[in-house]
Amino acid sequence: MKFLLQVLLAVFAAAQASTSGHLPKVDVKITSAGNTAIRASITNIGEYDLSIKKLNSLFDSRNVRKIDVNATADGTPLVFEGSSIVPSHRTDAGSWLRIAKGDVFVTEFDAADLYDLSPGGNYTVKAEGTAFIEPPTAYTDLQLNYSSNTLYIQVDGAEAAKRKAAGLSATGRLVTRAEIGADCSDEQKGKIRQALHYCRLMAWSGARGAEDADERFFYYFHTFERVVRDHVRCKFLAVAEECQERPGKSWFTCLDSQLQCQYNTLAVTNPRTGLITLCDFAWQLRLVYTNVCHDDDLATTLIHEMTHVNGLHGSATNDVYRHDKWPKCKDLDWFRSVNNAETYASFAQCKSPARSPQLPRW
Repeated sequence: MKFLLQVLLAVFAAAQASTSGHLPKVDVKITSAGNTAIRASITNIGEYDLSIKKLNSLFDSRNVRKIDVNATADGTPLVFEGSSIVPSHRTDAGSWLRIAKGDVFVTEFDAADLYDLSPGGNYTVKAEGTAFIEPPTAYTDLQLNYSSNTLYIQVDGAEAAKRKAAGLSATGRLVTRAEIGADCSDEQKGKIRQALHYCRLMAWSGARGAEDADERFFYYFHTFERVVRDHVRCKFLAVAEECQERPGKSWFTCLDSQLQCQYNTLAVTNPRTGLITLCDFAWQLRLVYTNVCHDDDLATTLIHEMTHVNGLHGSATNDVYRHDKWPKCKDLDWFRSVNNAETYASFAQCKSPARSPQLPRW
């Protein structure tokens, strides 16, 4: 029996070694490029060429969450204030970054575009995350996990504040949102107003669902705890309030002045400013689906985006990697579910009275 166990353990170890040997690998080094500027060098150290999906990762050229920043003094993580991206289900050639075996990809970005570093002082910076690998590939796993060195930076707060102010000015947030952006056409404004109407109804329905805490609530949020239900309910009520067309914390633009609508993106939200950019793909969506769950529509997209805005009942939600679309959004534990935008959007969409009363199949 002991011999058999040893054989099985040896076979298992060999299988593990074989599998780990066929995982995509990159070496990530980050260095300072001056004050809050960061340079990342990514080397493909694996066995094969890589085609990496750029979306919401270190490889994305937009102001998405590329790094984590902590205060050196007490290790407190800073709140991410960059862009939150809602992808469509489609990709094109521009959605992928190709790095041949042994080649190096270098990218630069500014941490002050992603976090508030205006207080200045000492911080630690690290790039850690996952990205999707395009098939077909010889690798046995289509997920690339990467982790960089820890970088220590000393920040000039005044310079970081200037960078932040320039970003706010570039988004046009110095103009308060009295109504939908003037850069939207009359047709686009009409669609937004109708989608806001449905967004409000769906958010109210989501709030009632959190209060009732039925089987569907547990299906998405994995708990019946009162404190979680109250948080979800209040988040939906804040979204419903925000979906009324009047001055609030969010505002819309139909002009992609910051070139954020890449890689077939539906919409982009800046949590700090409340600016929601509706991309070209968003106008191809129906305003609302009436008889199915988990399909893209404009009203559900607005709910997703609204939860990303800071100050709508607490801090902004995130897009948990690989859980930012259905069906993966239902696989999170309750703690991550209440911080994941797509979980709110999917729950509200399927709780809407216009939807089928049946629970989704799984």
